[in-house]
Amino acid sequence: MILVGRSRRRPRETHTRPTTAESFAREAPPTARIDWSPYLVGAGIGPLSWIAFAVFGDPLGVTTAYSRVASLFAVPVIGPEAVAQNSCWKSMPLKWDYGVWSLVGIRRPQALRTRRHPECS
Repeated sequence: MILVGRSRRRPRETHTRPTTAESFAREAPPTARIDWSPYLVGAGIGPLSWIAFAVFGDPLGVTTAYSRVASLFAVPVIGPEAVAQNSCWKSMPLKWDYGVWSLVGIRRPQALRTRRHPECS
């Protein structure tokens, strides 16, 4: 029997190469991932924010700290006189408060991880 126009071979399956995130997710042990409930996290951030207001008199956050640190890096570029006359930096001078230390705490683990695992950068 002759089959015209038909092949007995199975169609080739196309395999796509996994993305980096997929390969890391596949290699990670099942205990490495923690799924937090957003409601539980929100319930925890609320009292933490109240404590921050009571103790420091400021809300939680690092956006003001970014601006304060920017003034530190702006001095060599535009000069100390220009930084001293800037209305934003005049109202928020650089001080080493909990926001600036939070920035250090945010960036330090990331730098250590990148040094240990350059493929993750």
